Amino acid sequence: MLDRARRATGLAVITELLSENHAEMVAEYTDIIQIGARNSQNFQLLIAAARTGKPVLLKRGLSMKIEEWLLAGEYVLANENPNLMFCERGIRTFETLHAQHAGSLDHPHHQARIALPDRD
Repeated sequence: MLDRARRATGLAVITELLSENHAEMVAEYTDIIQIGARNSQNFQLLIAAARTGKPVLLKRGLSMKIEEWLLAGEYVLANENPNLMFCERGIRTFETLHAQHAGSLDHPHHQARIALPDRD
């Protein structure tokens, strides 16, 4: 279905990889492999996704510190895949009006600690 949708629309396809056993098959039918928040620290899954050579979109886990999220991304980079994207899904706070608040990965303090290429 994904391949047909891509051919019919010309749009890129992104889908979530849930099992390292399916990495190669998923890579055949998608342009970007997503690692969801619940699997963001599944290191074998990160390695399998990286080894496909496809760009990897890594969502931030529900209670992940920024440092943990960046270190999870290092698994992709360490497996010779420089095509890594981070997706901030928001963080929980004590404020009750909104469920999620924007994170702070763009804060200069964190930028200085990131060993990743600039996005420019």
